Amino acid sequence: MIKPQGLKIETSEIDGKQEVFLVVDGIRVAKRGDPDTPLDGTWVLIEPGWEVVAGEETIAIKYNAVSVH
Repeated sequence: MIKPQGLKIETSEIDGKQEVFLVVDGIRVAKRGDPDTPLDGTWVLIEPGWEVVAGEETIAIKYNAVSVH
């Protein structure tokens, strides 16, 4: 398992709409799916090579099939 230097959840507001991002080492790797869409409640990848699997209380993150957290 590789431990990233920085792992955090970041929020931003664009045109009155709040967006939630998963940030690893300063790179936004995934975005939370928009409410009332088929992607609601899921992580949508925005960088290639990443995989995010969310449980009820945990998030598993892999980069190119190597676990990072």
